[in-house]
Order: sequence, then C-alpha cells, then structure tokens
Amino acid sequence: MNEMVWLDVVENDFWWTNYITGIKFEGTDGLEASFQIDKMKALTDTGTSCVYMPSVYYEPILQLIQ
Repeated sequence: MNEMVWLDVVENDFWWTNYITGIKFEGTDGLEASFQIDKMKALTDTGTSCVYMPSVYYEPILQLIQ
C-alpha cells in the first residue's frame, strides 16, 4: 500500500489528534495486517518513536506484527 491517508485534526484540541477506528501495517515483504478498534482519539506526534496505546489492544497488536 503506497497511498497517503489524510485524517482530519480534532478542532479545539491542544494536541494534533485524530479519530481512528483501526490500525494497518505493511511489512517490507509486502504482507499486510490490520486491526479494528473502537473509535478513539489518536495523537499525532512526528517527533518521537514512542507508541502508546490502551493496554487492551497491546497484546493483540503485538501478536499481529510479530
């Protein structure tokens, strides 16, 4: 998947946040995996490699990307 996805920024919010309903990964080998989640805010931060998420999603997403 080589396409840009644009997300609207939540107005009147201190951070650059967006609403998301899923996560999609694509490996260098071309394999894709996706994970659907309940609608929630996601923080956009271009200055860190830290990934933070609700603990309920951690294990399923970790299994998905391994």
